Amino acid sequence: MTQEKRSFFRITDDLILDYRQVDGYTADSEKPENLFPDSGSLSLFAEFKRIDSESAQLLTAIGEDNRALADYLATLNRKIELLTQNVMADQHQSDGIKPTRVNISEGGIAFQTDKALYKGSYIALRLMFMPSFVGLSTFARIIRCEEQTQDQFHIAAKFHRLSSTHQQILSRQIMQQQITAKRQAEQSQ
Repeated sequence: MTQEKRSFFRITDDLILDYRQVDGYTADSEKPENLFPDSGSLSLFAEFKRIDSESAQLLTAIGEDNRALADYLATLNRKIELLTQNVMADQHQSDGIKPTRVNISEGGIAFQTDKALYKGSYIALRLMFMPSFVGLSTFARIIRCEEQTQDQFHIAAKFHRLSSTHQQILSRQIMQQQITAKRQAEQSQ
């Protein structure tokens, strides 16, 4: 087994993971959101996050001129974020999908499943980070499938056509998880 060089930070986390096997044509031409009927809210939440990122500089500039207005706008933004997270939580708790332990980076994901997924095949993924309920949909190509037990397989997949918006979301979630882990380590010392 050759050791591949990794160019991204990796974390282990519990998140809501849903996937569907797809063919190469679908992975190359479709939007991953189209494969999950209830992904409209996930796309909307991702768009809210993209808008937050774009407007951060504006909020900073407003804060330099009028601190009270900037604080008020930040409060409104936080209200919208909490409302959106609540809607996402309600929707996905009703799906009945339990969190899955994954190892994830900006380049790919590894997880356990009860189905063999063959090297070179494609899957559509829907990922939702806990407890923020920030999520994304994307495609991935299977790079490894190792049988762990008779009914469990360890899957490693490389993201395929990950949009820049989703890459930013993924990067932010990984960074937040690393910060949280560092704080917990410091507090336990």
